[in-house]
Amino acid sequence: MATEVIKIVDPDNGSGTNYTSLSAWEAGEQGDLTGARDEIAVAKCRCTGGTADSAVTIDGFTTSTTQYIQIWTDPSESYRHDGKWKADAYRLQATGDDSVIVIGDNNVRLIGLQLKELNADYDRRCITIIPTGTLDTGVIIDKCILTGTAKSWGVYTATDDSIITIKNSIFRIPKF
Repeated sequence: MATEVIKIVDPDNGSGTNYTSLSAWEAGEQGDLTGARDEIAVAKCRCTGGTADSAVTIDGFTTSTTQYIQIWTDPSESYRHDGKWKADAYRLQATGDDSVIVIGDNNVRLIGLQLKELNADYDRRCITIIPTGTLDTGVIIDKCILTGTAKSWGVYTATDDSIITIKNSIFRIPKF
């Protein structure tokens, strides 16, 4: 049975922080979760001072349905939204040419996150999924809030054959 390996991501570098950005966590933790590691790679996200995190690409892990990536905010802590956008809760924001999160790996779970795309000049996405070799990517988006400008997309996948589970989430994209 895979072991959960939990690392704390906090842009404000509060007590117990392992990484100050989700991007640094991704670079530091990526690898083969199915081999000798036999683990679930967990990024437990918080923002002790209210600072937003920035765009990230999740790509470079080897996963399975039982050895996966989980990026989340703990509902027992004050860093998760309460069903509406919460400016001082953990959130990822992108202002450049990238999506807020690009997922290139299979078996990724996003739980309780807030994502905001702020580039008003071009069509951008909160989440872009680029599957690697399977039809069922194992991507789950649960209890997330996705928002942006009038030119933002919620979730985009680079293939017509992806199966992505989205549940209990809010998409708030202003109309054109």
